[in-house]
Amino acid sequence: MVSFVVRLVFFVNIAHATCIIIHIGKGEIFIGADSRSVHKAFNADSVQYLRTCKIARFDSTFFVMSGLTNSDSYNFNPYQIAEAHFSSSESFNSKLSNFVMDIKTRLSEILKKIRTNRRSWQMVVTKENRILDVALIGEINGQFGVYRLGFVLTETANMTIDVQQEMIPCNESTDKYIGFGESDEGKKYIVANVKSETPERLIPNAIKAQSIMTPAQVGEPVNLLRVTADSFQWLLNCCCDK
Repeated sequence: MVSFVVRLVFFVNIAHATCIIIHIGKGEIFIGADSRSVHKAFNADSVQYLRTCKIARFDSTFFVMSGLTNSDSYNFNPYQIAEAHFSSSESFNSKLSNFVMDIKTRLSEILKKIRTNRRSWQMVVTKENRILDVALIGEINGQFGVYRLGFVLTETANMTIDVQQEMIPCNESTDKYIGFGESDEGKKYIVANVKSETPERLIPNAIKAQSIMTPAQVGEPVNLLRVTADSFQWLLNCCCDK
């Protein structure tokens, strides 16, 4: 039986209003992401729409993120932070711990800066107080799968950030879809078509359906990557490094 785990979050983000859908199948993982990047300066009223790759690879691990993922205004780019930590020669646990601590500290500092700017606050903090979601795909401590990190604001007086963590292994019996970012319409599409379409078709079509419903936050083209324990293959690649 196929399950769909999705965070039902609606938000416009300063950097990336993202739709990411992942299928964890039998020994293989499909990663799909839109390519719309939304930028807004701290004191600006207008936003800028750009195209960007949201699937990155550092060492042997792939990363996708949604939320506050790239802000020149706050000198914050978690993809660059991930690259700095996960390209090191330290153990995975040390890399992960250092990455989490670095992100928590920087997010807390950003939130303190924007607490008095109502519009910027609304664009960074979702209704569930989620600030950033990260998925790591690859071999995690000897187990192939998806490791999720959710950075959540739990206390506003000191801007305390808690981290939700979950490991989803990929094995011969796995059949699960995960969606985060702007993905309500994508979820509906998957539920309606999961029996008739393979993940290779289902994921891009679901992201396209989401882009039609929320074009200001999610946009084509779609990037799609297939990952196994010992290889990877780009199925759709509009703007990602190969």
